[in-house]
This record gives sequence, C-alpha cells and structure tokens, in this order.
Amino acid sequence: MNKIKTAGVEQYHLSARHVHCIYVLAQHPEGITVSELARICGEDKAAISRTVNSLIKKEMAFRDCPDGHCYKAPIKLTEQGKTVAERIASKINWVFDHVGKGISEEQRENFYETLSYIADELEALIDHIEQTNQ
Repeated sequence: MNKIKTAGVEQYHLSARHVHCIYVLAQHPEGITVSELARICGEDKAAISRTVNSLIKKEMAFRDCPDGHCYKAPIKLTEQGKTVAERIASKINWVFDHVGKGISEEQRENFYETLSYIADELEALIDHIEQTNQ
C-alpha cells in the first residue's frame, strides 16, 4: 500500500504518512490543526506534528498564524502542496478505477455505505470505551 501511496510523487521524497497528510489537508482548504489531522489520519499526534514540520520544510504546507501565535494554528497547503495533492488524488482515482473495474456502481455504493456504517459504529464504541475508562 505504501508503494501505491507514494507512486507518482517520488521526486518530492515523501513517505506514505506525508502523502496521507497532504491528501487530508487538501480535503480541508480552510486548514486544520495538528490534533485534527492526527485524529483524521488515525495517527499519533507527535508523529503527525513531525510530518507537518517536514512538509513545512519542504514548502508544501504552512501554519496560518496571522496574529503571530502559531500554537493550534491551522495547517494549510502551499501551491506546491496543492499540486502534489492533485497528483495524489489522480493516483487514487486511477487505482480505484483499476481495482474496482468489475464492481457495479450499486455494489460500490453498498460497499461505501457498509464501510461508513462500520466506521461510525467503531467510533461510537471507542468513545464509549474512553468514557468508561475515565
């Protein structure tokens, strides 16, 4: 999976985690915090923070801190980051077209509905477990 994630963006020397963060940031052009990004990616906040710092050094993302306070500032993509995000989205579409070519639209919709239901139920279960353990 990691090879598929990084295919097409090799010249940027990105890891699968970089690619995932760029993809998620592209879904949130208004910007999101490191905490939100970590939650969406299902990754450790410290690991995502390091990844974001790396993306900033690569000039693919920036912290939007107009008042000078960057703590909890939203992370946004730069123009270069947006270009890479477009390549990533194109690759994802290509992969889905190839692996799902024998699946009807109805089957695909059913699959995503089922997957969404399972994800929601897992999220509710995790919330319940966390509340019970407090």
